[in-house]
Amino acid sequence: MKRSHKSEISVTVWVKPNTIPSLQARRCLELKNENEHTLTQIIVVHDQEMSAFFRIFDDKLIHKFLLMDSCYKLTDKYLLAMTFVYFKRAGFIIAEYTVENFFIALHLANTMEEDEVENTYEIFPWALGKSWGILFKQFIKQRDKLWVRIKFRARVHRNVCEEVMAIEPSHPLWQRNRPEHHGFAQRQYGDQPYSLRGPWASPVFCAPCHSLTMIRRDEDSRRKTVKTECEAQISDSCAEEVPKEESSCGSTHDTSMDWIYG
Repeated sequence: MKRSHKSEISVTVWVKPNTIPSLQARRCLELKNENEHTLTQIIVVHDQEMSAFFRIFDDKLIHKFLLMDSCYKLTDKYLLAMTFVYFKRAGFIIAEYTVENFFIALHLANTMEEDEVENTYEIFPWALGKSWGILFKQFIKQRDKLWVRIKFRARVHRNVCEEVMAIEPSHPLWQRNRPEHHGFAQRQYGDQPYSLRGPWASPVFCAPCHSLTMIRRDEDSRRKTVKTECEAQISDSCAEEVPKEESSCGSTHDTSMDWIYG
């Protein structure tokens, strides 16, 4: 992964609708270029734009696409943040926040950042279906049109991505942290031709990622067990404090506990 581009200069600002005249930057990031001249580019992100971007991931195809990318090689949080930045740089209106444009922008982000070129081909069958072999050239033309539309500013600084993620930091998209063993340049050379799996096959088994997944599941299971035990202890202690005549009423006490713990 390549995340340090000294000449990239951007500021991400988040404001609510109709507040542009009295714009005050929530965050301000100024980076100096090689000539030590300070330039500032402001990106204003509106609520409806971020909401429209998140709605793309409600699509069943996109949802499955994210699930199949279990190692986060194509859709880690930085690549997803880059796609949003491309939407903003291209000046997309809400109607242009579509599945098609998402795949085009994501492919451009992968082309700019990733060293394993073969992985980027995996986007074609998801975006174009089983006829991708015929349609992918047109897809590349659409990607290049987006590149022109953003005035060839395809580099996105890591700090800008983090500014985007900070708008809604708890969103599941920004929890897609790529494991360290999939970082850096890992080119593979071999005699076997690369075979696209697409939506019709399971993801390639990855032993390190599988182990991490099992560890996370065990940790989540332990947390749930501890939480359940704590809630049971609290419930028992509360029941002991309630007078017998009040607990005999039944419905009032039960409804209250359901509201607290349900």
